[in-house]
Amino acid sequence: MSTAAAPPSSAAARPLVRAAALAALMSVVTAFVPERKPEPPAPSHAPTAASGLRAVCGRRAIPEGEACVPLPEKNAPIGPAEAARTPPSARDDAASATFLPRRPDRPAELSAYVLPLAIEGEVRVLQSPTGTRPPGERTGIDLAAPLGDKVLLAAVEGADDPAKVVFVGEDVGITIATLHTIREADLVRSVLVLYGHLNRPGPGIVPGARVHPTDVIGFAGDSGSAGVEQLYLEARLVRDGALARLLVDDTAVPKPRLADDALSIPTDLRNILAPRTAPAPAPAASDESP
Repeated sequence: MSTAAAPPSSAAARPLVRAAALAALMSVVTAFVPERKPEPPAPSHAPTAASGLRAVCGRRAIPEGEACVPLPEKNAPIGPAEAARTPPSARDDAASATFLPRRPDRPAELSAYVLPLAIEGEVRVLQSPTGTRPPGERTGIDLAAPLGDKVLLAAVEGADDPAKVVFVGEDVGITIATLHTIREADLVRSVLVLYGHLNRPGPGIVPGARVHPTDVIGFAGDSGSAGVEQLYLEARLVRDGALARLLVDDTAVPKPRLADDALSIPTDLRNILAPRTAPAPAPAASDESP
């Protein structure tokens, strides 16, 4: 005779009751907890000025405040403002240092510019740089200049007056460097001009001296190039934010910093020299008698 199965004991049913109660409790709790939305993706734009951070840019761009400035393609002509933003780490070719060539809108003939020599007639160029150079090689030009001829302050286009003498000493022979503030559209830049192979500085030319157009800053010579009388000229655009590191006490540039590519970029002189103004045409003769 078969017997009916015994009903489960209350002890055996307790786990099932607890599990059901816990499930019911969780459903009630989750009904009152708002659904968590996924975090929005990080913005792709550069940090704003309020963040206090500089922009984080890709390989072909460099930070300029809160924006990313794209770098030009290799060998593309660029202007001084773009070149001065380009840090050494962003060079396309690590084997050669940066040099800013003549801009296409600038005349190719050196005679089209105001040169800092009190010489009548054509000035002869003894040596000029190429577009590329190994690190450490200088990029200026050598102009034939008789011993003792006056060397004037370079006429830098768009420069504020006065300029400042920031170096007097030995570099390319006896050398003087002047610092000019130039304005290009809404940008303010600084440019160094170096005058080398001098015979001696001009009167009152010391670091910190203020100099004006047509002031004599030195005299041509052959220091550093015995027997070859010449004037060495070099121009360098100071990089963004590097002026404070370039100067000591806001007055002088130490010799090791004069041609430091991390602080300034060498540029073709034709990019910064003021162009000559064409002489005014003579008035036409009148056919009428007085």
